[in-house]
Amino acid sequence: GDFAIEAEIRVDGLAPNVCNQSFGLAAGSEASGQFFGGGVIYACGSTSPAARITDVSDWTNGYDQDRQLARGAVNPGKDWRHYRFEVRGDEFRLLVDGKEIVTATESSLGDGFRSVKGGFWTQGVRLSVRNLKIFAL
Repeated sequence: GDFAIEAEIRVDGLAPNVCNQSFGLAAGSEASGQFFGGGVIYACGSTSPAARITDVSDWTNGYDQDRQLARGAVNPGKDWRHYRFEVRGDEFRLLVDGKEIVTATESSLGDGFRSVKGGFWTQGVRLSVRNLKIFAL
């Protein structure tokens, strides 16, 4: 079914001299073997972070190498921000503080997930996280 995962996240800092650092919310189904993430990447050589929705079914290569479904502009800043990753059938939305940042469609999902697991990740980014929730829409 349709669901959302959300959390209040504050970026506390980045690892020095490390590129392609990222964080975000991820959800999917073990039964289908498909997982997707909505998050932020601080890419090598870029002066500003980017929001992305990606296929994170295989984490062995890192978020920076995952198949990207969509990309948009975002400024996480250093204050608490409300991040929400929604899955409705085959559609994804990443919202920050209630504002839609990026959307994507994945036709292989069809009607969506039958069961779901979710959480958050960080790769190099120091975060504070509170009020993590997963719920049906």
